[in-house]
Amino acid sequence: MTQLEIVETEPTLVSEDGFGGTPDVIGYVGGDGLSIIDFKTGGGSGVYPEYKIQIAAYKVLWEQNRPEQPITGGFHLLKIAKEDASFSHHHWGNLDNAWKAFTHLLELHKLKKLLK
Repeated sequence: MTQLEIVETEPTLVSEDGFGGTPDVIGYVGGDGLSIIDFKTGGGSGVYPEYKIQIAAYKVLWEQNRPEQPITGGFHLLKIAKEDASFSHHHWGNLDNAWKAFTHLLELHKLKKLLK
């Protein structure tokens, strides 16, 4: 059994670096440290790189807005299939490479604006 203690649901967070987001849940899973918990619906149980990139950015957003509550329990993703409500759970302790990808994508987004 998994014990889930919810700290906050759908907080709207804005970064000093010019991006924002709304994680689904911030909470404790099974007594571990504070975690990002995200839900995705769709076909199958596959995990797209964009999912990891998004939840890595949520960590930075949360920690910039709530520095007294760092994310130490990692990242949980619950993928729920639309067809039959089957689900899969994924957990990562860190998503440093996903955060690095996000920073590159954010920089590209800013550069594209300058080219218009």
